[in-house]
Amino acid sequence: MIDRIQRLTAYRRSLERLKAAGILRVTSGLLAEASGTSASVVRKDFSVFGLQGKRRGGYGISEVLEGISTILEGVSRQGVVLVGCGNLGQALLRYAGFSGDGLAITAGFDTDPARINRRGKPPILPPGEMSRVISETGATIAIIAVPDFAAQETLNRLAELGIRGILNFAPVHLHAPAGTHVRNVNLEMELEGVAWLASLPAGAPDKEDA
Repeated sequence: MIDRIQRLTAYRRSLERLKAAGILRVTSGLLAEASGTSASVVRKDFSVFGLQGKRRGGYGISEVLEGISTILEGVSRQGVVLVGCGNLGQALLRYAGFSGDGLAITAGFDTDPARINRRGKPPILPPGEMSRVISETGATIAIIAVPDFAAQETLNRLAELGIRGILNFAPVHLHAPAGTHVRNVNLEMELEGVAWLASLPAGAPDKEDA
């Protein structure tokens, strides 16, 4: 289900671009090409969520956008906290794209006193204030951008405070307690994978295409 929700977000962005270009209706094939999936996956996703189109006329972009926004509204209107405000954390704090999806980082936390900035938007606070901030904001999502040796302990603490979803950028695979969901994003592994693909001869299939 998480993958399907992520695809809905990708569909919405693609549909918004198509609508801005003056396109009123879209086929599953065109939407698949714009969002990086297949037409059959688009049709299945839309069927699961009750998003209707016409057999030959495709989908009305405005109607589908309205439907997707309704579906994602309950998912995305949640506060987010960020733990670890080093170089990556600072970049995430400055990223404006979250607000467009209804997500907002309400506060960052860091153990380095030099990084504390209570007047920042969002503020950066010491970890001792996580419990208060999470309770006051009702945040249920966290981003972990701490060194690998501190990541599992950070996850455990966040889970104790009621965080249900975690996006982990620490270069280590984390194990979540029951009721908490983790997505591990290892930038080093992703870059190595891209570098390997770039080293292939032109036209050679990668492992997934073979």
